[in-house]
Amino acid sequence: MHKRGLSHIEFVVSFVIFIGFLVFAFIFFNPLQSQRTLKSTMDYAWIEVSEEGREDMESYSVSIAPLNPLDLKINIGGVPLGYNASVEDLNGNILATHRDSSGTVYFTRNSAGDNFFKIRYSSAFDDTGPAIPGATDLTGNYAISSSELKEIYFEKLFLELNQSYYSDYVALKQNLNLPSRVEFGFIVTLDNYRITAMNDIPDGIEILSKNDRVEIIRQNGQHEFAEVTVLVW
Repeated sequence: MHKRGLSHIEFVVSFVIFIGFLVFAFIFFNPLQSQRTLKSTMDYAWIEVSEEGREDMESYSVSIAPLNPLDLKINIGGVPLGYNASVEDLNGNILATHRDSSGTVYFTRNSAGDNFFKIRYSSAFDDTGPAIPGATDLTGNYAISSSELKEIYFEKLFLELNQSYYSDYVALKQNLNLPSRVEFGFIVTLDNYRITAMNDIPDGIEILSKNDRVEIIRQNGQHEFAEVTVLVW
């Protein structure tokens, strides 16, 4: 009887260990749990990639008094000095623009009859022109009809993110605070080409993606709409 009692206890202990193993396996290898982890990472990756691809932009619609000179300069106060400028005329033409350390913006209009401009400021703009000696100062000869501050996507920022993806993928993941066990990539579909950052995806692996159509500023300063897609696997 003593031996039978020990066998019964061993059976119970073995059964408890077996059940414990099943619970452990269910918690750590549950495909539903894995899917939830991937979904939450997808949402987070979208936020991080989106933030990397956009920047603040201040825009001012400006009308000027009738003037003959084509070379002009203007200083709109209150704009951060770290921002470059981009000037667009009424027809949507992007003009070569320079902003100096004092905040003065220099540009050359195409015609003396062009009296309406949109001046946009952002740290994501490149300086596209030189200072213009002798440019006519517009102080007292312009009026701001409207202004706007918004976050907007820039082709330049996605190109920089693409370069970081391929130059040091591990460091980029760490900077974006993405889990080491999850991989990610992104695609920006523009009017004439795609910016693609994508490592090889193993066959048969689960992939989640999210995409949106967004307004974007091209490197030439033009506005466009693009489709941004972020993937995780």
